[in-house]
Amino acid sequence: MKGKLSVAFYGLIVGICLSNWLLIGVVKNNALALLMTLALLFLLLGEIGKTLTGKASGILIDSRNRISLSRLQMVGWTVVVLSGVTVAAAYNLSIDAANPLNFTIPNELLIAMGIAGTSAVASPLVLATTRNPAPLAATTVADGQADPAAVAAAPTPAPATPAIATLHAKCSIDEAAWADLFKGEDAGTAGSVDISKVQQFFFTLLLLAVYALSMADAFTSGSRIGSLPALDQTFLYLLGISHATYLTYKAVPKPGPA
Repeated sequence: MKGKLSVAFYGLIVGICLSNWLLIGVVKNNALALLMTLALLFLLLGEIGKTLTGKASGILIDSRNRISLSRLQMVGWTVVVLSGVTVAAAYNLSIDAANPLNFTIPNELLIAMGIAGTSAVASPLVLATTRNPAPLAATTVADGQADPAAVAAAPTPAPATPAIATLHAKCSIDEAAWADLFKGEDAGTAGSVDISKVQQFFFTLLLLAVYALSMADAFTSGSRIGSLPALDQTFLYLLGISHATYLTYKAVPKPGPA
């Protein structure tokens, strides 16, 4: 039922706690605990999305009923970093009950999360200021479904300015698809591949995987975890350039074929 947290939600929270206790305290495998925590956190977010929207991908769906790449990036960094914090705290607790949270998060990692968060906020702002609004944006009700009465009563929108594209929107949240991650944002390009999104998706996937593996490697040492792994400056430069290029490309209207 939408809006009501299910037993699975609470079960996943308990599962995260139990898996960390078992894999860290009994099996003594921090890397496996990290991977398990990553998987369970993604499932937990999927359960939240299903509770609120009826779809497991609901947390990634934007106001235009499309799965958003910017949201996926922010969720990915949040889950990876939160998994590291959880495992580091659990491991420190297993060897020293005093101050298990006494470890640092490198500034470079905070900057990387800030870049992902800024991109998620700036992306809809860029689209709103460079495009005509999506026709269906004002005719959807709270649960994301199109309101037939509002659609019928809505005035016919004025013709879009030829030089400015119109945002693409879907009538129902049920139409949101994973293919939206790679499609254009405008009505004229919504059926074609956006190469900047393809590049950004695989670049983000690579960076997240590399950092997750570096955490798993750092957590295999037998000493107390005093800090999450730091990010290389080159890593940050690549991340910043990638997001800047992505937002710049998105800012250019693409009316598509007449």
